[in-house]
Amino acid sequence: MRYSRWDCCRGGYYDWERIKGNRDHQKREIDYILESQETCIGIEVKAGESVRKDDFKHLIWFGATLVKEKRFFGVVFYLGSEVLSFGKGLWAFPTAMLWS
Repeated sequence: MRYSRWDCCRGGYYDWERIKGNRDHQKREIDYILESQETCIGIEVKAGESVRKDDFKHLIWFGATLVKEKRFFGVVFYLGSEVLSFGKGLWAFPTAMLWS
């Protein structure tokens, strides 16, 4: 089995010149980013029991704009109970799955 090295940063972005801190000038932000050589995963954490396509808007922007050379997945953790797909590479997972 081959292991990948993953780097994690809170609120990190690729374009450091345009973006200061964890938000860009349009106030887009992502809670966490996991990155390996081949893959990047953007993670949002929501406090609500429901999730909508709109909750993925910053993840979609990030994947389309700044992560062109890697596979990108967008993940939203929320307080609901179902695993939901919101299109190619976009998933919502119950936060409780982290502890089960």
